[in-house]
Amino acid sequence: MRTKANNSIVSFFLIALLSVVIFGCKESVLSTKEGDEQSLKALFADVEKIAYQYPCENAGEWKFIAVGSRPCGGASGFIAYSSKVNEQMLFEKIKLFTEKEASYNAKYNPTSPCALIVAPKSVICENGKPKLVY
Repeated sequence: MRTKANNSIVSFFLIALLSVVIFGCKESVLSTKEGDEQSLKALFADVEKIAYQYPCENAGEWKFIAVGSRPCGGASGFIAYSSKVNEQMLFEKIKLFTEKEASYNAKYNPTSPCALIVAPKSVICENGKPKLVY
């Protein structure tokens, strides 16, 4: 048998739980864009980690590939990578990043310049790091 005190305690916890659900969901909706941006940054950091795992000592061992998706179409840029890396793993990570960036663009409709991004001509090594030459 429930007493008024028990009913009050149950009501209090139900209201508290409902408040957490309502305000917690509202907060997560507000931070979704920020969360998606952080996910993209982390994914691109993974791409860079794979691509740059070897020092650039011989430019002939370096290639480049388009990466990402701009809101108005086309790649968002290019990244150099060592021919020593596991290309399949790198390309899968780049594909995932590109798909996620395209989804982000469709979801949030960000603005960006729509000028044509020209592909690099080659890669050179400077201080052990690759540099794209345009």
